[in-house]
Amino acid sequence: MMIIGVMIVGFYIFEIYSNTQVLDSERRARVQNSLTNCLDHMSKYVQQADGSLSSPAIVVTATGFQVRVDFNNPQTPSVFTDDALVSYSLSGNDLSVTCSGSNCPSFDPTPLSEQIISFTVDVQNNLVEIGLVGRFDPTLPVSGTNGFVNPQVEMRTRLICNSSSSG
Repeated sequence: MMIIGVMIVGFYIFEIYSNTQVLDSERRARVQNSLTNCLDHMSKYVQQADGSLSSPAIVVTATGFQVRVDFNNPQTPSVFTDDALVSYSLSGNDLSVTCSGSNCPSFDPTPLSEQIISFTVDVQNNLVEIGLVGRFDPTLPVSGTNGFVNPQVEMRTRLICNSSSSG
């Protein structure tokens, strides 16, 4: 009976370990997918950025950045007054996108991600480096209580935009 008891405890420990690993992998994949979605969205518009010295293509703000995009292109490539500003901003853990100006695409009003704990943007001429750090539950530390698995993922990308000016 003791041998059977040891075997049952061994299988139980293996089961708990396996479930924890599966849960950790699933949560990590969700965070990675969320960050990848955000970076893909930003990449699409940063690569279309258009500007000049007086109307910069990309402007870093206190909470994110704005991208000047000419949705009328190629009709008015040198006229910046009809361009749209696609804005990415972090508020709390929510990374949102909005658009102002002419011919803006309609964006879903819900945040791109609600799992962001850090958002960095560095613009140098036509090179844009974006960094995102996300956590499954951004309100909790990485190693939570009671064995809660809360993976943290960091992703960075470098993008080149059409314009050679930034602000």
